[in-house]
Amino acid sequence: MVYWDDAAEPRALPRGFKQDAVVSANVLRALRTTGPRTPGDDATGVHRATLRHVEDHLVSRRYLHGTRYYPQPAAFLHAAARLCAGSGTYARVLRGPLRRALHDARSHPPGDPLGLALLTLAARLAGVTEGQEQWRGLLAAAQRPDGSWPACPYFRMGRFPLYFGSAHLTTVFALRALWPGRADGPSA
Repeated sequence: MVYWDDAAEPRALPRGFKQDAVVSANVLRALRTTGPRTPGDDATGVHRATLRHVEDHLVSRRYLHGTRYYPQPAAFLHAAARLCAGSGTYARVLRGPLRRALHDARSHPPGDPLGLALLTLAARLAGVTEGQEQWRGLLAAAQRPDGSWPACPYFRMGRFPLYFGSAHLTTVFALRALWPGRADGPSA
């Protein structure tokens, strides 16, 4: 959960649970990287529920509308691809639906450089080669004369229309997407 729980603040108006699938995928990846700190039945149940949440977000295609904090559909695909990379457990659950989503994205690529970069990185991580040349071509064409790419919204302030991003962040992702080799890119 990336937001407060109504039960924790009984005097507050009901807000509902606010799980974000990008944050969930990133947390699972961090836990995989660092390993469990303390074993426990509760931690295992939370882990499984979080993976089911990420899987459901992918299979249901809700990612097409972004998430509460990440408006880019490609941000979720990138986070899911990073989660699958190097993990047999996560890959068994997510790789098939992720590859289908990336194949579907060929017919409607993002219209902004950050989305193209995230999609290209996700495809590379998932081993999907179709569409990558087209996305890299569109991405290269969006480069500005000074060598950077324009700022694009990467993160938003929940339900408020306040977006965060920068030319620097877009440029880092774009360069990683255009650079051959590793696709894990910046951790964000």
